[in-house]
Amino acid sequence: MIFDRKDIIGRTIVQVIIVVMGIGWLYPLVRMLLKSLEGGFVNNYSAVFTDPGVYRYFWNSIVVASMDIVLTLTCVTLAAYAFARLRFPFRTPLFLLIIIGMMIPGAGFIIPWFMTIKKLGLIDNPLSLVGPHVAGGIPFGLMLIRTFFEGIPKEINEAAIIDGASKHVIFRRIYLPLGMPAIATVTIYTFLGSWNDYLLPLIFLQNEAAMTVTLLPQKFVVFAGTNYGKISAALMAISIPIFLVYLFGQRFLEKGLTAGSVK
Repeated sequence: MIFDRKDIIGRTIVQVIIVVMGIGWLYPLVRMLLKSLEGGFVNNYSAVFTDPGVYRYFWNSIVVASMDIVLTLTCVTLAAYAFARLRFPFRTPLFLLIIIGMMIPGAGFIIPWFMTIKKLGLIDNPLSLVGPHVAGGIPFGLMLIRTFFEGIPKEINEAAIIDGASKHVIFRRIYLPLGMPAIATVTIYTFLGSWNDYLLPLIFLQNEAAMTVTLLPQKFVVFAGTNYGKISAALMAISIPIFLVYLFGQRFLEKGLTAGSVK
């Protein structure tokens, strides 16, 4: 394969940009890792993992992330099938109205969310995070899975109808299995968004027993002061599940983000 000079220059520029962006992303991570090793690896990490309260933080995040995933997938898969294959009044305007949610920053909803959570008596309850997380994850998940479902040939849908299959059967036995790459992608994004959320737990959760992992570093700020080794160890502990999810879910992310883009 022969590349002309413009192609070579263009590829070189792209590679340089990728390398620079990679360094910019890796630098704080490497610095955090090195900080966590200062003063003794055992001392810093043992201070994190031997604290019994730390496991409560992790458990709260696991519960919240699990509920976020179940509720988000339930909503977006059903809605995606309806928008992709069913015909009902105001289908397009309603879909666009939902997608607009992607354009509004989550911080803009903080006050109404807080007022609602307070009226429901869910302040200092980790479950108070579930509603806002699901609401924030629906637009992206719906857009991705709907696009994927629309890429499934209509002939499969029509053949199933001729064979007497109901809409519920078609959804469960055809669209859900074929849509697994997109569903896996939404699952991963939902988990990452839930696990990494800092703003909502900071506002809704004041009781230590209700806090999630993103608030773990401030626990060590209070007790360890300016001991950045322990704080960095706490941050690394929070990051481990994220690395594992991305490591094992990378191929699903690639399939889910690209498979529905071409029909």
